Amino acid sequence: MPDQLHAHAMENLRYICEAMSRAGEFTGVPGWGGVAMGVTAVAAAAISGPPDNSLRWVLIWLAEAASRPSSPLPR
Repeated sequence: MPDQLHAHAMENLRYICEAMSRAGEFTGVPGWGGVAMGVTAVAAAAISGPPDNSLRWVLIWLAEAASRPSSPLPR
């Protein structure tokens, strides 16, 4: 039984490692890109204020969204 458990555990670990490896290939935004997105989002939130569905609020957030790439490419 311990050999079966060991083999099953190794199979699970192999699956997890492969899944993590595949996921890393499709990360669209590198670390500093994520930081930049966070900084600009905080700035947009400070400028726009609380959501009030005014045209000004919507335009600020549309401008923020437009400042990002439309579809990140895999590495």
